[in-house]
Formats: sequence, structure tokens, C-alpha cells
Amino acid sequence: MRRREILLIALATATAALAGSALYSRHQTHRRGLEYRTRLTEFRRAIPVGSNRKTVEAYLDSHNFDFATVRHGGSPNSVIQVQIGEVPDKYGCSRWEIYVEFEFADDDTLRDTHIAEAGVCL
Repeated sequence: MRRREILLIALATATAALAGSALYSRHQTHRRGLEYRTRLTEFRRAIPVGSNRKTVEAYLDSHNFDFATVRHGGSPNSVIQVQIGEVPDKYGCSRWEIYVEFEFADDDTLRDTHIAEAGVCL
């Protein structure tokens, strides 16, 4: 009987630890999402759609943001990326980087500002 009680206590403890870990992970994910959306909103307020590329670059330079100009796939237009966060390694995935991307139209005017993620899962 004693052995069964110990086994049940160990099982209950392990279940509680897993549930706590899952809840904490969900909370962290939600908190990061709020931070990312807040940063996106700040950029959208400061740099409205229709701004030209030079205006976007000048704003980012003046606020000391590191940024990169990249081209996705077969798209003829480049985007400007500002890294705003990272998601830690998890479940066979490498660390994912979170960006605000400034997407431009053919005439180099800002068409959209959105959040993008880049990473690798095996």
C-alpha cells in the first residue's frame, strides 16, 4: 500500500509540474505577443503608410534602430526589417527572430508594416 501512495504522489507532482510549465510558457508567449504588437503600433503611428523609403530609413537611423534591407523569395521589392525580439529554442526549433517589416510598393512608398518571424524547425 505504501508503494502505491508514493507512486500516486510522484505522479501528481509530475502532473502539477508539467501543467505549471505549460501555463508559464503560455503566459510568456502571450506577454511577448503583447510586446510585439505594442512595438508594431508605435512604428505604424510614427511612420504612416505612403511614406517613402528614405523617410523610413531616416526615422530608424534617428532612433538608433538597427535594420536590414532584405528581399523575400521571388518578390521584386525589398523590405526593411527591424528585429524586435526572439523566441527561445523549443521543441526541435532553433531560436526564432521576430521582426517588424516595412514593405514597399514598386515606387518605394510604404505599403504595409507588419510582424514577421524567421527561424528553423527540424
